[in-house]
Parts: sequence; structure tokens; C-alpha cells
Amino acid sequence: GVRIKIEATHSGIVNGNKKFYLPIGMKAGTDSFVKPYPKPVTVNHDQYSSPLGRIAEASYISYGIGGQIDTLRPRGVADSKSMAKVRDFVKSSTYQMDGYKGLGHIQLIAEINDKDAIQKIVDKRYLTVSIGGGTNAMYCSICGVDNKRKSCDHYPGQVYDGEECFFVSGDLMDFDHVSYVNSPADKNTNTELLDSDDYRDR
Repeated sequence: GVRIKIEATHSGIVNGNKKFYLPIGMKAGTDSFVKPYPKPVTVNHDQYSSPLGRIAEASYISYGIGGQIDTLRPRGVADSKSMAKVRDFVKSSTYQMDGYKGLGHIQLIAEINDKDAIQKIVDKRYLTVSIGGGTNAMYCSICGVDNKRKSCDHYPGQVYDGEECFFVSGDLMDFDHVSYVNSPADKNTNTELLDSDDYRDR
């Protein structure tokens, strides 16, 4: 088998699924990739086929550029004030700057044992990924209602009074797999092959 490094998912950016993962929730959930057992690496979110390998390590890498948004912790069923902070951040110069890809990401070290998958990773047919899991809350960016408890009348991707709606995760995320996909919601995911010397030098 081989070891690989995956830039798996990013906090602080509205992804293609119209979801914004808070840094505090992503960081709190990082260990769920390896606890209580190493989560699988799959293809196209197929959890019924044999995994390509397993995740050996997971860590959250902060970029140190978020300011107050890094520690934002929404509370309550409706928290429109906190959501206004998130909307303002999405319109800020920090968010709009060239090269911005989020406030941080989860880095995974995985052990891949499937021979066909190894070849596809080497030649970069397997490159971008999508994460699977959940969060303890999913706030509407417009009204602050937690849609895991009560549905609001706003829909992600729709525009209300000039504001595009998206969902904001809670302060705890839980991950159950990472999967290779051709069109990830998070366009900044990536895979790097590690040889044994690279791994020992980390």
C-alpha cells in the first residue's frame, strides 16, 4: 500500500452545495475521521463496496486569517445576528481576495491498499474528494433558523433582498468517510502521494 495526504474540506467558504462550514465546528469534528475507528476512503460515496483504504491521521490546519469568524459559535434555534456576521464576512475583502480558498482545512493521511486505486492516485485520475458526515445544526444564513430542528422558508442558492441563501454548519461536525469524486462541491480539495521518506520527515 501507499500513504497519501488529502486536503479534504475547507472551512469559511460557501461550497458548491451552498454550505458554509464554521472553523470551530470543523476543528471540533476532526477526530471523528479516526475515532472510534479509522474511517474509510471510498469512491462516489459508495459505502457498500470495499474501501480503497482507511484514514490514519486527521488534523485541522488554520490559515490564521479569519478574525472573529474563526470563533463564531451560533447559539439557539434562531440566531440571525450571528448569521449577519457570516454574511458580512462573505462580502468582505478577505473573502473576495484572489486565491482565497477558506479559513482552514482538514488534512488527512490515509493508507491506500487497493492496487487499482493506487494507480489512479499516481496518475491523478483520483484527485479531488468529497467528505461524508453531518453537523449538530444547519443554520439558514438569511433568518438563522436551525433547519435540523425546524424548516424555514428560505432555500439555499436562492436570493432574498439581494442576499444569496446558504446553510451554515453548527459548532460540531462529525465525519464518516472521504470519497473520490469527479466534481467536488469543494473545488480546492487535493491529493498528494507520500513516499516513505516524505512521511518520516513530517
